[in-house]
Amino acid sequence: LLLAALLPEEQEPAGIIRRTAEIAWPPAAGLLAGVGLLLLGGYGPDWFRLDFLQRAPGAAILRGIGGGEGWLRARHLKDLVNLLLLLAPVPLALIAAGCAARRRAGTRLARGEIVLLAGSLWLILLMLLLHLRLGVVRDWDLFAPSAVLFTLAAFRLWRGRAQARERHRLIGWSAVTAVLLSAPWFWLNAGETRSLRRFEDGIADLPRFARAYAFEEVGKYHRKAGRGEEAEAAYRRCVEIFPGNPRFRGALGALLFHAGELTGAERELREAARDTTAAEAPFLLAMIHAEWGDFAAALEWARRTSASPRESARAAALHGAMAEELGLPEEAIAAYRRAASRDPRRADLLERAGALALDAGDPVLAEGLFRAALSRDPRLEGATAGLLIAGRERLRSDPGAAAGEAGLRRVRELIGLLGLLDQRGLLDPSMRPWREELLRLEERLTASGAAR
Repeated sequence: LLLAALLPEEQEPAGIIRRTAEIAWPPAAGLLAGVGLLLLGGYGPDWFRLDFLQRAPGAAILRGIGGGEGWLRARHLKDLVNLLLLLAPVPLALIAAGCAARRRAGTRLARGEIVLLAGSLWLILLMLLLHLRLGVVRDWDLFAPSAVLFTLAAFRLWRGRAQARERHRLIGWSAVTAVLLSAPWFWLNAGETRSLRRFEDGIADLPRFARAYAFEEVGKYHRKAGRGEEAEAAYRRCVEIFPGNPRFRGALGALLFHAGELTGAERELREAARDTTAAEAPFLLAMIHAEWGDFAAALEWARRTSASPRESARAAALHGAMAEELGLPEEAIAAYRRAASRDPRRADLLERAGALALDAGDPVLAEGLFRAALSRDPRLEGATAGLLIAGRERLRSDPGAAAGEAGLRRVRELIGLLGLLDQRGLLDPSMRPWREELLRLEERLTASGAAR
């Protein structure tokens, strides 16, 4: 953009300030809009410090000159060549040929061509200097959108510059080059074994984390294909290459858990749970200990998941079940309510929480929970009966609940619930006398003028 502002077109009257303003306002507006969206999404000073000022060792944005990850290392230069061959081999060949042809002909480059060539060189410089932590194997897509610069530069160099015969020859050779470059790729990926073997060869000299990360992708591939043994082998390679990474231990532990190997899964997941931000590992550990009947340990792991904002509905429901098993109704109710808030389909958890509140002698809380459950699923039989029991208990224990117009509405609601349960054949015989009791109360409230 700076180069475009400094190089005016021929016979362009606008000055550099006006030219710069015309060029710079669209990206500036886009940048401001992006910053605004980040701020609306909660991005603030803490995230900025974490991203740019407090980076972990090895997470630098730019590469050094020397050292294991320096840009002068043969491995990195090989990766750069591979990346260019992957993204834009034909345009790069056309750029080289076009520049050579211009030089032989002594033709000057136009402003637009200079700008596009400078942008292409800048992109190559970024590929050389930026620290791609996962290497070309995984991070090539960071540059893929910008690689259109190469194609545009090649097009501008050759547009209208060559004779028709020369253009036809150029198009033909471009097609041949494209086929020669793409045919081996299609052949390689047409065979699964061949493709995976080549992939493993390609990642052999990557840094430890990048190599382990790539093997994790192999494990995911086998897992999705239903090949458990191959997936386990790939995940074990991740752990062997980078044993200190909790993510890889967690992936292996989850695979072993779903395969029913609980002892091995527990060992790996304990290592993964050292990462305090992990959410799945504590949940799976709680599942394992619940399966073993060790409810106290299961509850401790479930409490770990409750502290995470990524706690799932299943994890919160497990927390509730373990707390209920150990006689902790308040904790169980809170966990069930959390689970129901994370999954609107789980009305049954609100029903369960209502039953616990009723058993704990809190009919007000129970009534609210049963109402919430029935608002999600009116077919819940336990919540219907629970609302009847909680409502009647409120009438008996709280004189204010049976007073005035609100009391009359509650009484009539309970009479309706009795009829509904009776209609469904679910009315407990011990509840039948309640009808007469409620009808008398309705009559008394009506006579007192509550209906007005």
